[in-house]
Amino acid sequence: RNGKKDSLLFFFFSLSLLQTPTIQHTCNAGAFGQFASGVGNTDAGFVLGTGKLLVKVPPTLRFVLEGKMPPYLTAKDLILQVIGEIGVAGGTYKAMEFTGDAISQMSMEVRRKGEVLLNFFFFFLFSDDDKKPHFFFFFFFSSSHHPTTTNQERMTVCNMVVEAGAKNGTCPCDQVTIDYVTARTSKPFYPVEADGGASYLKEYRFDVSKLEPLVAAPHSPDNRKTAVSCKGTKIDRVYIGSCTGGKTEDFLYAAKLFAASGDQQVKVPTYLVPATQKVWADVYAMPVPGDPKGRTAAEIFAAVGCVPPAAPSCAACLGGP
Repeated sequence: RNGKKDSLLFFFFSLSLLQTPTIQHTCNAGAFGQFASGVGNTDAGFVLGTGKLLVKVPPTLRFVLEGKMPPYLTAKDLILQVIGEIGVAGGTYKAMEFTGDAISQMSMEVRRKGEVLLNFFFFFLFSDDDKKPHFFFFFFFSSSHHPTTTNQERMTVCNMVVEAGAKNGTCPCDQVTIDYVTARTSKPFYPVEADGGASYLKEYRFDVSKLEPLVAAPHSPDNRKTAVSCKGTKIDRVYIGSCTGGKTEDFLYAAKLFAASGDQQVKVPTYLVPATQKVWADVYAMPVPGDPKGRTAAEIFAAVGCVPPAAPSCAACLGGP
């Protein structure tokens, strides 16, 4: 960081340093310490033709998330707290850097044990062909066993910086990150860390131990509400999926909750869309920890009447599933 907001850089592309696909949630990869930002088709063509991209160096907002995560919170609550604080335009063409105890406690592996709790939901109002309003409900789940939160949760934090208008979001590349990456590739890479004396446009601090489960109410991600204040809200549909909420652990938590209910039938259409092909395979092949019958998530979803898991896609985020 050189403190000059109008600086321009040519980025030469390296697998270990930069990602610029043509999708806005590319910022998800910031969980691994990468500069990852979605671009338009024109920029993508320039990259393919030259291997370069002209980028204005963004000023950085620093978010220090301190304290121990309570068992009823997930990364979704943290990022909604942040977006609610700065607004959907608060990060426009800025980098958002996340650090602190709550981030460092987030490990890499999917949790296999722990009590399941309903943690977060997101809904928005829309109209279909009959012009009647409906609520779409997003469920996310967490385990009561911390600090075994996951890097999938780091991905959730970085994934949603685009909802604040940010250019990119990053988490520090620590030893857990390095171990995770080296187990999956032999390509050389090196961590990029913030300078010790780096200057920031602004710094925000949150004590996560004092936060509550949050909801993004209609019609904006920064319309922050506590979950308890939304108790009793009627819903018409449920959606579990896409890149932010369609991870393996999300489906495992949902399946555990259904199993704990005694396989009670869902009362509204419940759609399931895994984020990736690997997650889709996990849903059909991975036994749900703690289920006395040893069933997979897909078997439990079928037993309670959910719509069968769809092929991985952006689904509801692009008008599906």
